[in-house]
Amino acid sequence: MDIVMCVAEKPSIADAIAKALAKSTVSTRGGSPRTHEFRGRFGGASCEYRVTSVLGHCFNLDFAPAYRDWDGCDPSELWDAPVVRVPSNGSVLRNLRETAKDCDALVLFLDCDREGEAIAFQVMDVTQSELRPGATVHRAKFSAVTPADIEKAMATLGEPDERLSEAVIARQELDLRVGVAFTRFTTRHFQSKYAGLDARTLSYGPCQTPTLGFVVRREDEIATFEPEPYWFPDAALEVDGAFADATWARGRCFDRSVAAALCRGAAAAGVATVVESTAGTSTKAPPLPFNTVDLLKAASRVLRLSPAMAMKHAEHLYLDGFLSYPRTETNKFPPSMDLRAAIEQQAGDARWGAHAADLLERSAWRRPKRGLDAGDHPPITPTAPAPPGVLNGKAAALYDLVTRRFLASVSEDAAYADQRVAVDLAGERFVVERRALVAPGFLDVLRPHRDDDAGPPLFLELPAVGARPRAKCAAAPREATTRPPERLSEADCVALMEKHGIGTDASIPSHIENVCKRLYVAVDGKSRRLRPTELGTVVCRGFLRVDASLVLPEVRAAIEAACDLIAGGEAPREAVVAHCVANFAAKYAHLAAHVDAMEQLFDAVYAERPEDDASRSAFSRCGLTGHYLHLVPRPQRLYDPATKDVVDLPRPGSVAASNGRRCPACRSELLWYGLRDGAGDAAKTATYPLCGACYDAALRRRRRRRGAPTPGDDDGDGGAVGAGRARARAALRALARSWREPPDPRAPTLERRTRRAGRRGYSRRGGPSSSPSSTRPSPPAAPSGRGGAPSSS
Repeated sequence: MDIVMCVAEKPSIADAIAKALAKSTVSTRGGSPRTHEFRGRFGGASCEYRVTSVLGHCFNLDFAPAYRDWDGCDPSELWDAPVVRVPSNGSVLRNLRETAKDCDALVLFLDCDREGEAIAFQVMDVTQSELRPGATVHRAKFSAVTPADIEKAMATLGEPDERLSEAVIARQELDLRVGVAFTRFTTRHFQSKYAGLDARTLSYGPCQTPTLGFVVRREDEIATFEPEPYWFPDAALEVDGAFADATWARGRCFDRSVAAALCRGAAAAGVATVVESTAGTSTKAPPLPFNTVDLLKAASRVLRLSPAMAMKHAEHLYLDGFLSYPRTETNKFPPSMDLRAAIEQQAGDARWGAHAADLLERSAWRRPKRGLDAGDHPPITPTAPAPPGVLNGKAAALYDLVTRRFLASVSEDAAYADQRVAVDLAGERFVVERRALVAPGFLDVLRPHRDDDAGPPLFLELPAVGARPRAKCAAAPREATTRPPERLSEADCVALMEKHGIGTDASIPSHIENVCKRLYVAVDGKSRRLRPTELGTVVCRGFLRVDASLVLPEVRAAIEAACDLIAGGEAPREAVVAHCVANFAAKYAHLAAHVDAMEQLFDAVYAERPEDDASRSAFSRCGLTGHYLHLVPRPQRLYDPATKDVVDLPRPGSVAASNGRRCPACRSELLWYGLRDGAGDAAKTATYPLCGACYDAALRRRRRRRGAPTPGDDDGDGGAVGAGRARARAALRALARSWREPPDPRAPTLERRTRRAGRRGYSRRGGPSSSPSSTRPSPPAAPSGRGGAPSSS
């Protein structure tokens, strides 16, 4: 009897696969990840199944050990530094090898995207030596973890696509080299030169920084906006025996004298001549079903969820079997999808079941013809009913949003009755319009998520063309002022990122989250609008000043276009990576040579660090203020440059950062506190988690009880912003440059037509044809960790 091994990307998906395929009792062994064993059928014959999973990528991409220490090498050496694969979890690899022993077939149930394809080849590399000679490898394609979808995937197995995996490796290596080289340079340079930088790292990333650029550019548009007054007539027209507000066809006038003259003439006329009088109907088509980007925008706009939290809840709903796969660019249902069955699942729900039942009873549902089929996954739809009480909180709200959108997309058009009357009043055209909803169609199920005002009712009788109804107009025009654009909302930012190719449908949320974590951007919790911080503004404008292409979207578009060449089989990975690395190495050299242009912006905001300043860089983050604290070694304490507060730490012993872990009590970043016990070779160091803020608070309470003075009690309001800081901010605003200014002609450029360059400049057998003798080391030949670059990408 053959043994078939199935590998999923997450333990919960492995559970669903085992449940769907098992024809006998399932035995489970191991912890995380666990392995399920049972009898079933494969290829028409009985078999023994072993179903297990990985935990994301099996390997991460990193520099060789000699280049991982920030102080171990100059950042410029990273362009040629060797890159290696590092196992992400040893227990995962051991479990794969043990489970693969003597298996006759390997079925890869990894997520159906490029990242999943890369993980598939990692699993193949790990298990190859353990599988039986001649074992077959299959790729399962699925969009939901329901039994029907899993059985369908098993019936339509394919082969893994190595080109997609190669494209992922290329993007990971480029993100690693670009992100780490630029981040190390800017962090080391500016942290050592300026005091008060409220950040542990001044990071750069080809996705992160253009995302910040969108936010800062909008802020610049607001800051440089000059309000301009305009005027318009305040007029009303008598229709159906009552006066209704009329809209001036021109909209507005920027010359007050002209507007005043027009109003005097209209006020003196008193009557108007009807030049148009129409009544009719119009329809509004249903929305398309959700793809990932549309879901992220709607979740931010309607539910006030950040893109990262929306994706987190969507993934949990997918793993629990309530939603289809939430990462897709497709918003058109495939012909094979059984829409009627999906509607029937929702017919019993108390919230929208009546609408679903009505669609089925009247056979009024329809398959939308509009939309884009990107060839990846079907649109995001509900895969199981979730009556009230089954889901809670934001997860329930997101399921509600997706289900209503799905039912709306297969519903009828909304129908409206429209009326329009246009008149001539003293030589100017004015319009009165009315609209009423007569058949809600798809709006019936979307009503809870509509910001809809019924408006005034339809007119009973419209005047005929040529009639002369009474009109009113004030003799003086109304004045208003143009307003600046609003700050970008998260939904606006997601739309811009999609438009310019910044990130993928899966990574867009993480890039917005990263600029917030780096303290470059703050989010208004109510409106979900993005505001650049002072630090984010300085960093972005600094890069823009030296080399605009490092901030503008073309920097990421060039990388994605290059990776598309690999995925399409138009160029080999090694050549593409070498070509792109050479471009970014030149841009790095340009930045290093002209960093003084960035310093001019930092000089306007931050004071230069004194030579004897022991607090070199940000160390841990305060949960109360959100500021980064600096470590002062003697005596050991944390110092907040913004508020001048000091946090005492225990002595003796040593402290180290814990990579962002938070104290559950005060949300400050935890530290590792090490205490050495013993002497000589017998000495051991015990390590404990420590919250500096909680320790300091307890220490201060103890001192007060004893009547001892508490350090820092008489420090005053160190956090107040003085006149000098206000002047610095004003100077920074004065230094803001126009985004339309031509870039520095000395800055290296990225190719604008990468695809054409790919066909012409790449050799199938080696590197770029223009430099066949390149001596750059070849990248690793096997896939590496998902998101190989740090969060700076």
